[in-house]
Order: sequence, then structure tokens, then C-alpha cells
Amino acid sequence: MLHKKKRFSLFVFIVALFVVQGQARSSKGDAAFNLDWKFAKGSQTGAQSPTFNDASWQTVSVPHSASYDAPTHSAEQAYYTGDYWYRKSFTCPANTRKVFIHFGAIMQTASVYVNGTLVGMHDNSGYTGFFFDISNAVVRGSSTCVAVKCNVVQTDLNIPPGGGGSSAPDFELWSGMYRDVELLFKDSVFVPLRGQLITTPGTASSAAVRAVTMVRNDAAAAKSVTVALTLRNSSGASAATQTATQSIPASGAYKFDVSTPAIAPQLWSPTTPTLYSLQTLVSVDGAVVDSVGARGFPLFRVELRQIFPQWQCYRIKRRLHGPVHGLGAQCGS
Repeated sequence: MLHKKKRFSLFVFIVALFVVQGQARSSKGDAAFNLDWKFAKGSQTGAQSPTFNDASWQTVSVPHSASYDAPTHSAEQAYYTGDYWYRKSFTCPANTRKVFIHFGAIMQTASVYVNGTLVGMHDNSGYTGFFFDISNAVVRGSSTCVAVKCNVVQTDLNIPPGGGGSSAPDFELWSGMYRDVELLFKDSVFVPLRGQLITTPGTASSAAVRAVTMVRNDAAAAKSVTVALTLRNSSGASAATQTATQSIPASGAYKFDVSTPAIAPQLWSPTTPTLYSLQTLVSVDGAVVDSVGARGFPLFRVELRQIFPQWQCYRIKRRLHGPVHGLGAQCGS
């Protein structure tokens, strides 16, 4: 019993650090990309080409599994392994400068093609999100085709959820694009995806939020860029603000390191789960060109004695399962 308690305490501590220090995502110009994908199993010669005829393919929406065809026991037994494909077309806005595609997760490997060009591969985890810059592959003002070749057979022990033989998972990998897919349209001055790191220096009585934000300038001329932070409490009211301005050269980047003024934080606990949000606005000549949001995090890095002052016991009625020793699985991106 003592051994179990130690493992539980370590798990809570890791989660606390992960939540506080997670990377924010951009929210300006996002477009959901989940509906009306064309789907087929097996080898599909030439399926990456925009002229490929997928009329006979099944129409599906994300989240989707390549294995789970029906909620029956026989469908569970008919577990599919091998190649499978998704295809979808969209009209790219004529005036957009930068275009990214973000996948919440694909089980287990993926090769992404845009208009027949391989823009990237993801083969290091079936659990983690990933993204690619597809700005040079899209056709602005016209139809653009995205094709994704996936595979659910993975024998590399270094790629979660593990390999074959005795190290194979003791549960089925249902495969598929099982989390959201998004398109992101950005200006020439923008925050790259995963371009902001948030930490929370301070104590239980005085804490701030520090945001290290990477801003790129892909324009042909230098730009004067302002980054403005607004920390909001759980009711949405502003708790602290801070700004910084910097000239960024053409085709250059700058890392803004900005901290909000210290405030007296409302502490998080299981009975009073107070969470904060941080909004970051990026402006050029007074006009907002990008925004980044981080929602739902405790204000400061907490230790276990601060979470549980009396070391109270809380039963968690879920199990996070990973069968391969020493390999973790980050849920999200």
C-alpha cells in the first residue's frame, strides 16, 4: 500500500508541472477540418495525387477509427492492421500568407501530402499531436487536396505505445485520425505553433506569469511588433497586464520574454479548483495580427503539500494505461 501511495504522489506532481508549463496554441484564423473526409483501407496507388478518383471511398468525419466499424463484439475482433488513407479538399483563402495543418493525433504513423507533395511525416508516437507548414504547397484562391497515408503496424520499441512480442500493448490500437484536425491561417507576422512557453514563478502569496513568445516576421521589411499579455482569473476579469515592443527584421524572429506583475493568487485545490487564462495579442502598427491563448492552468507551480495541505486521500476513478516500461504518453499537443 505504501508503494502505491508513492506512485500516486509522483503522478500528481508530474501532472501539475505539465499543466502549468504547457505550450499555448494560436487561436487566430483557426478552421475546423473534421468533416467529410474520404477514407479507404489498404494500399491505394497514387492516392496522394489531387486528380486521384476517390468517389468510391467511404465518407467519414473525425474523430474516426480505421478499425472500429460497428459497436459489436465481432467488430472488435475484426481488428484492422496495415495501411489506410484519408483525403479531403478545401479552398485556400486568396489573401492568406501562412497556412498550417495540425493533427491532434493519428494512430500510429502518418505521411501527409498536399497537392501531391509530401510535406512531412509523423512516426514517433501514436498519441501526440503534430503540425506542418503547408504554405508553399497550397493553391491560394483555389482547391487544395490533403491526403494522409497512415499505418497502424508499429514494431519500434521507442515509439509509444510500444513494439511487438512481449512488449506489445495488451490492448487494441484502434487506429485512425482520432482527434481534431485544424487548418490555421496566419499573417506574415505570427506566433509559430507551439511558439509560446508559459511558466509561473512566485510563491503562494505572490505569483506572476512568465510567457516566452516566439514571433516570426516573414514579411519583406522590418516590422515593429508589440506583444500584450492579459492574465484573467476564473471569472474572466483581468488580473494583470504587460506589454513589450520590438523591431523584428525581415525574415527574422524574436523571442519576447515578458512577465505579468505579481499578484496574490487564488490557490488551486480539489475543492476550489481555481484556474487562470492568459491571452497574448500580437500587433503591428496598432493592428492585431495574431493571438495566442492558454486556458485552464493553476497560477503557479504547486508542490504536493500545497495541493493537499492535510494529505487528504482522493480516489481517482480512471486508469491511465501504458504497458511499456519507461515510455510515457503525452495526451495532447
